[in-house]
Amino acid sequence: MLRVLLFLTVFFLACYGLRCFLHPKRKLKSARKKRQTYLLDDVGDVRKNFLLTHKGALFEGEKHPETTADACAVTRILVWIRDPVQPDRLTTEDLMKLEQLIRKHYPAAQIEWKQPIRQILVP
Repeated sequence: MLRVLLFLTVFFLACYGLRCFLHPKRKLKSARKKRQTYLLDDVGDVRKNFLLTHKGALFEGEKHPETTADACAVTRILVWIRDPVQPDRLTTEDLMKLEQLIRKHYPAAQIEWKQPIRQILVP
């Protein structure tokens, strides 16, 4: 009986550890720490916001869907920075790269940047 209980405990801990290791938010945190670009998005869920990291800055994007006759498409995306201290690291070229990355997933969407990112785009 003790062996079965020990086996179940080890199995539970291994499953929990594997689930935490493979979680997408862990990949986002790792990319942010390494100052890489990473997009965490559930493309199938148009109502769920996406997270994006680039050069250590963390962005959040809010998708605005529009229902058509055959499908639900994202027509507008609002993007803002979650760390108000870090927009000074970003350049216009960085923001254009991020727009291209977002457009790969949502080609028909109009992308709008909130303050203070809008100041970088339009001086």
